Amino acid sequence: MADIFLSYAKEDRETAQSVATLLERAGWSVWWDRRIPAGRTWREVLEEALRGMRCMVVLWSSHSVHSDWVKEEAEEARALKKLVPVLIEAVNPPVGFRAIQAADLTDWDGVSESVGARRLIGDLELLFGKPAPRVALDSKSSIPREQNAGQSSGENGSVGVKAEPDAGRPVPYFRGRLKKEAVPWKIVAGAGVALALALGVIARWNDSAPVMEPVAVMGTTSLPDTPPAPKLVTLGVHAARQDLKPDETLALSVRGRFSDGSESEITNAVEWSSSDARVGKVDAEGRVKALLSGTTKITATYEGVSSPAWTLVVKPAPTVKVPLRKIAVEPQPQKTLENVPRKTSTEAVTTKTLEPRPSSEPQFSPEQLRARIAPYISRAKDFRVQGNYGAALAELATALAIDPANQEIRAEIEQTRRACLAERRLGRGGLDCG
Repeated sequence: MADIFLSYAKEDRETAQSVATLLERAGWSVWWDRRIPAGRTWREVLEEALRGMRCMVVLWSSHSVHSDWVKEEAEEARALKKLVPVLIEAVNPPVGFRAIQAADLTDWDGVSESVGARRLIGDLELLFGKPAPRVALDSKSSIPREQNAGQSSGENGSVGVKAEPDAGRPVPYFRGRLKKEAVPWKIVAGAGVALALALGVIARWNDSAPVMEPVAVMGTTSLPDTPPAPKLVTLGVHAARQDLKPDETLALSVRGRFSDGSESEITNAVEWSSSDARVGKVDAEGRVKALLSGTTKITATYEGVSSPAWTLVVKPAPTVKVPLRKIAVEPQPQKTLENVPRKTSTEAVTTKTLEPRPSSEPQFSPEQLRARIAPYISRAKDFRVQGNYGAALAELATALAIDPANQEIRAEIEQTRRACLAERRLGRGGLDCG
C-alpha cells in the first residue's frame, strides 16, 4: 500500500493533487485519488488504505473542518498515532485536533518551493526516515535504462536486447531456446550483484536507515497489521412503550453504533441510572418498574459512552368508582295535628339551634392550594412539549380535582386540547384529546 494517506475535502482536490505531487517527488508513495475500482465498495477501499498507510496527512481548510468524512479519517489516524496535520488555509482545526502542531502551507502556491513545504518534507523524514533511492526501470526489461540501450551483445560489451531484421522492434535474447550469440549468464548475474552492492552503499550514506516496506521472499509475503477494533460511537435506549402505570414493569434494551457503521445490541456491563427513583427504578438487567405518577429520565452507560435520556411516563392510577346502592325505605305514616300529643303548659319548650357540620375535606389557604397543584401543572407542561397529550390532560384533571375554581388549570386544559386537536388534524393518529 501507499506510504502516505492524503485526507482532504472534495473542494480542495486541486490543492491535494499539488501536495501529492510534492510528496511523490520527495520519494514517497501517496494514496489520494479516491476512485473506487470495479467490484469494490468505498468502505473496503478506505479501510485497506488506512491499514496499509505509514502516516496520514490531513489538509485542514474552511471546507475540511466541516467535513464529517475528513474528521472521521483524522480521528482514525490520531488513534493510531499516525496523524500529520497541514494547514492549507488560515483556519482553526476542529475541536480535538487543535493541540496537535500542524505544518503551514498557507503561503504555498503549489508550484514553487516554500518554507512550509520544506518543513513538511523534513517532518516526514524525521517521522519514518528518508525514502530509499529509486532506480528507473525500462517498461519492458528489469535491467536499468542506462544498460538497456537497444544494442546487441558485441565488442562494446553492452547487455540488453538485439534487434532482429524481421521484427522491427527490440526483443529479448532468451525465448525458450538457446542462441549462440547469447550473453553468458555469469555476466548478467555479476551486473545484478554490483547494482545491489551500490544500492547498499548509498543507503548507508543516509542519515538514518530507510524504513522498508514488507516484501515477498521465496513466495511468501508478510502479513498486514491487525486492523483496530471498531470504537463505540453512540448508544440508544429502546422499549416497547413509554407509558406505564404504577407497579408495572418494562424491559429496556440498548443498541450501540460503532465507528465502522455497524450496529449491535449490548446486553452485558451496562450501567443504568434514573433521574427520579421515586417515579421509576431500573435494575442492572435493564428492567424498569413504575412507582409513582410523574416522569423520570433513564440513561444507559457503556464503555464511557452515555445514551441520550429516555423518558419514562408513569400515569396516575385510575380512580375506582363504587356503584351506588338503592335502599328501599318503607313509607312512614304522616303525623297530623290530631295524633300529635299536645304538651301541657307546664312543660318547658326548648329550642335547639343547628350547628353547621364541619366539612370532611380539610380546608386549605390559596397559597397552600397553589403549592399543591404546582407539580401537576409543571408535569402537564412537560408532557405537552413531548406530545404526550393524554398524560398532560391526566395531570391537569388531578390538579382540577384539588382546586376546582382555579382558572389557570382550566386555561392549561384548553391549551393542551387545542394543541392535541391541531396535531390530530395534521395526521397524527391515536391521540386522546379528552
